Amino acid sequence: MNKLLVFRTHLLPYSETFVLAQVCHLKRWHAAILGEVRLDNGLSLQGLEVDTLLKNEEHYKNLSMNRAVNEFVRSSLLSKANSFKNAGYKLIHAHFAVDALRVYPLAKEMDVPLVVTLHGYDINRNHDWWQNGLGGRSMITYPEELVKMSTDPKVRFIAVSKAIHQRAIEFGISPSKVTHIPIGVDVSYAEKFNLKFKQHNKEVIFVGRLTENKGCIFLLRAMRILQKRIDGVHLRIIGDGPLRNGLEEFAKIYNLNVSFLGVLPSANVMREISESKVLCLPSITIGNGESEAFGLVLLEAQSLGVPVITSSRGGKGEGLIHGETGYAFDERDDKSLAEYLYRLLMDDELAHAMGKKGYA
Repeated sequence: MNKLLVFRTHLLPYSETFVLAQVCHLKRWHAAILGEVRLDNGLSLQGLEVDTLLKNEEHYKNLSMNRAVNEFVRSSLLSKANSFKNAGYKLIHAHFAVDALRVYPLAKEMDVPLVVTLHGYDINRNHDWWQNGLGGRSMITYPEELVKMSTDPKVRFIAVSKAIHQRAIEFGISPSKVTHIPIGVDVSYAEKFNLKFKQHNKEVIFVGRLTENKGCIFLLRAMRILQKRIDGVHLRIIGDGPLRNGLEEFAKIYNLNVSFLGVLPSANVMREISESKVLCLPSITIGNGESEAFGLVLLEAQSLGVPVITSSRGGKGEGLIHGETGYAFDERDDKSLAEYLYRLLMDDELAHAMGKKGYA
């Protein structure tokens, strides 16, 4: 069986279940996961072949403080080249272009192809954001280095959406080097949860990191409007991030019926979605150019028979059928969002039809 290394710097944040899912569903390849450090509170990697360069997060922090982590990573990767090559690894797959640049020296030393999946911030953020040092001093030359790496005949890119495919070309990567391959989802959860397309509740759900580009504040603003029109409407927010305290404070000030559930295991997230009437992903494009690449949770919700509403740049054009499996709305337009939510929450027949079409 063919063997490949799957590289991600940090193994593995709870928000990156898609990386783990891809590894576990490979059929013609055997994958080993390679990373810089294993997160103390990350996804379980039990039963998988895992190799890390640093002992733990404390080791990583100490090297970072001394600005020694980059050189340590580079030398550690190169020191493993011969053993990986002798073990028969024929390919390296890096998730995110930022990670690809870090593992690129290993691919060159092993003389194997490097496939890079572009997921979002790694290609959406503007050149000047990196060049002005906002991504850190070591990343100032990131745009130039990425474009240069892309010219290597043994480097290819996967774009998870058409929007990301176009953005990669605008970034400077040759169209011939980028292939659009959407990420799939596990549709078996519908059977596990005995899906019946009977959501008569008034539950809205959001799943995602609580960061600016996810646009959760616009969903809270829509909730202010909805609570004046619908008795018992309730919003559940799954995820964590730097904006959580501010969002909780907003909900408290306006007495919104919102539950912040924090980070949950993948199966729990899917169950929470399945028990909701509608999922909302109100993503926006922020000042540095970052936007939602796609929004995989849109597909996960529809696979559970739950209609979706989104402003996600990639998702609203590719992740739903507007008017049939959900609704797309313009970024930051909380009034339109509130109106679409109202339609689905108050019309069980419409929600049922959209959920059934989304599942199909």
